[in-house]
Amino acid sequence: MGALKLYGMRSAYDEIMGVAIKRRHEPPRIVGDLLQAEISEKQARSIKYHSPSPSCRWPRTSTTSTSPTRRSPNP
Repeated sequence: MGALKLYGMRSAYDEIMGVAIKRRHEPPRIVGDLLQAEISEKQARSIKYHSPSPSCRWPRTSTTSTSPTRRSPNP
C-alpha cells in the first residue's frame, strides 16, 4: 500500500482487519472499509493543505495612507 501511496488504507489496515475477522465481514465489505479510510485521509489532508498554518503571518493592512495628502485650494 505504501508503494501505491495509499496512506489512509495503510494506517487503518490493522484496525479494519481486526474488526473484519472478529465480525466475519465479507471481502467486499473489507475493501469498502479500506477505500472509505483512504477517502477520509485524502479529504483530511486536503483540508489541512488549504488551511493557513498558525505560524503564517498575513500582511496587515494599514489604515494610514502612504501617499502625500493634497489640499484643495481655498476659493
